[in-house]
Amino acid sequence: MTPAATPSSKRPGIAQVAKLAGVAVGTVSNVLNHPDRVSPRTRTKVEQIIKELGYVPNASARALNKGRSTLIGAIFFDISNPFFADSSHAIDQVARSRGATMIYTGTEQLPEVERAALKRFVDLGVDAIVVCSTGGNDDALEQLVDLGIPVLAFAQRSESAKIPAVCIDDQRGMELIAAHLLGLGHESFCFISEHRQAIQHRDRLAGFHRALAAQGSADGCLQLNIASGPTWMEGYREVQQFIATNQQLPDCFVCLNDYTAFGASKALTEAGLVPGIDVAVTGYDDLTFTELLATPLTTIHQPITAMADYAANALLDVVEGRATDLVGKVFAPELIVRQSTVPILHDNE
Repeated sequence: MTPAATPSSKRPGIAQVAKLAGVAVGTVSNVLNHPDRVSPRTRTKVEQIIKELGYVPNASARALNKGRSTLIGAIFFDISNPFFADSSHAIDQVARSRGATMIYTGTEQLPEVERAALKRFVDLGVDAIVVCSTGGNDDALEQLVDLGIPVLAFAQRSESAKIPAVCIDDQRGMELIAAHLLGLGHESFCFISEHRQAIQHRDRLAGFHRALAAQGSADGCLQLNIASGPTWMEGYREVQQFIATNQQLPDCFVCLNDYTAFGASKALTEAGLVPGIDVAVTGYDDLTFTELLATPLTTIHQPITAMADYAANALLDVVEGRATDLVGKVFAPELIVRQSTVPILHDNE
C-alpha cells in the first residue's frame, strides 16, 4: 500500500480516489458506472486506488448514477426566492434537452451547509457544479476545480480566479437605481440589506453608495441589516419596525432584491402609505410578480433565462469535451421603471 493511500479514520470519498489516481471525479464515476467509457489503463489505475483505499460507493449514489450520462449539481443560497426557482428551472430545461440531469439544494445562506452540500455532490459523483455561494467556501470550491470538476459561479461574481462566473454587473445595476432616484429628486434613502453579505449583496450596496458619493449624497443613506436573510417576510418586518420607531420616513426604501421589496411594500400599505406616492420602493431582479403588484415595482432586470442557458451549456460543453476551458460571462443590467418611483417634491419646492 502506498503511503498516500493509507486509510484514515474517515470514510474515503470519491474525490480522494480521483486525487490519488490523478483523474477527474467524473472519470472515477465512469469507472464505477460506465467502465466501457474509460481506457483499460486508466480503469486499472482507478480500480487499484479504490481497492487500496477500501472505497465503498454510497448505495444511494450508485442507484442514482446508474444509467445516467451527466449530472449537474446546483447550489443556491435561498431556494425560497423565486429568482432561484426560475434559475433552477431554466438550467434544468437545458440539462434535460442535452440528456443530462440536474439536482439542486439550498444552503439557507449558511457556509457550513454549503460545504456539506458540496461534499454530498462529490459523493454522488456530479460531473459539474453551478453555485451561488453564500461565501467563505472558496477553498472548498477551488479543491473541486483542482480535482477536475468544473465549477461555475452563478448570479454573482466569484472572488476566486479559478472560478468563472455568469452574472450581471451588480455594482452597475445599483448605480442605475441610484441615478434614477437622484434624478427624481430623492434625497434620503434606506438600503435594506443582509448581514451575511454575500458577494452580490456587497456589490449592490457598494454600487449604490458609490453613485450617491459621486453626487455628494452619501450622507443621505441609512442601512438596515436583515437578521436572517433577504426574504419578503424579513423585508416586511424591517420596514414595519422602522415605521413604528421613526417619525420621519426616507424618500425611498432601496431593497436588495424584489423579494424583500415585496415585503417592504406590504408593510407600507398596511401602515396606510402608498408605495410610489408616500414613499418610493425599488427592487432588484425583475421577477414576474413585480409588475403585478398593486404598485408595480421599479427594479433591475436580470436576464434569468439567458444567464441559466449560458451557464448550463458552458458546463455541459466542458464535461462533454466540446470546450476545453470554462468561460464566464457578465450580462448588462437594465433599469425597469414602474410606478413605485415617481418625482418627489420637498417642502421648499
